[in-house]
This record gives sequence, structure tokens and C-alpha cells, in this order.
Amino acid sequence: MIGSLVGEGYRVLCVDDGSTDGTGEIARRAGAMVLTHPVNLGQGASLESGFEAIRRGLVDARLVATFDADGQHSTMDLAKMVEEFNRDPALMVTLGSRFLDKATAVPRLKRTLLQLSAALARFTIGVKVSDRHNGLRMMRSEALASIRLKVPGYGHADEFLRAIRRHDLPFKEVPVHILYTDYSTSKGQPLINAFRILFDHLIGGQ
Repeated sequence: MIGSLVGEGYRVLCVDDGSTDGTGEIARRAGAMVLTHPVNLGQGASLESGFEAIRRGLVDARLVATFDADGQHSTMDLAKMVEEFNRDPALMVTLGSRFLDKATAVPRLKRTLLQLSAALARFTIGVKVSDRHNGLRMMRSEALASIRLKVPGYGHADEFLRAIRRHDLPFKEVPVHILYTDYSTSKGQPLINAFRILFDHLIGGQ
């Protein structure tokens, strides 16, 4: 996947979150810049490390995307997001949604839980979205001054939404295709985490 991104002209910053399978070296050979966590810190911490590198000017980018390394996301969807920014100078953030079209075959239980979680986000966070936990996002680099992730694990997804609400960042959802394979399912967010995140927000009100 990294090779495909680099081949299409994207600059890739890979955060190797304490892996033991040679991920960092594989990513370097594929053309990515690599940041390494000595131990596994979680997805939110990995994203924040990448964002901080961009804030400090280690990577020069007009637009910044979060893109999972498990093969679920498509480079074609990145291109669609870039087009949205080119069309709308005021747009600051795009959020991928697997529910805006019928391109993604989401397992029934997962679909129900994700849609319930998205509906609750309108009340617990104050942002109306159709897909609360989609890892494919894009933002203008200047938006990173307002998006700082403190939750190291999967709960970081809601931090994006809180930042959008708190800083009144213009955003738009974009239909994206999620490819579910045995590998991506094994590497992705376990379904039980949807219950955990949902429970945290029901009792915490945030």
C-alpha cells in the first residue's frame, strides 16, 4: 500500500508503533519517511506523533491525511478528498464515510453499532456525522494547530470531532470504500471497542 501511495505522488509518513515484524524497514524501502515508537503506544499516539512532525516542519504538506496501513483504504478516495479541498477554499477537514453510498458491504452487526454510535455523536459531541470511526480523513495542515490528540488508543476518533466542534472547523463527509479482508479485519479495531467507546461517552457525557 505504501508503494502505491508513493507511486501516485503522495508523501508518506509512517509511524511504526513498536512493531516487531520489520514494518519500519519495509516502509522505508517503499519510500516512506518513518517515525518509530520504541514500544506500542496506540493508534491515537501514533497519529499525534505524525501530526507533531508536520507541525514542526519535518514534512512539508498543504494537506494531511490519516490512512490506515491495513489495506482497508483506497488511494482513489484520497484523490476525491483532494478535489473537495480544491473546490472549497473554506473547507478545513474531510471525514470519510462508508455509509454515504453502497460501495462498502459492512457486516450487519458492525453496521448497526457504527450507525448507532454515529447517531449518538450528535448528542454527546455535538457534531452530526454518519460514520464516527472512519480512519480515512484529510485536513489542511493549518488545522493541526487545533487538532491535538491526547487519547492514545481508539478513542482518538472522537477527539477529531470535538476539535471540529470546539474550533468551528468547516468539514464535510466524503463517501469512501472500505475493503474488508481477513488481514484488515484482524488488524482493525475490534468490534468490542465500539461498545467500550460508546459506554465511555454515555457515562462521561463527552
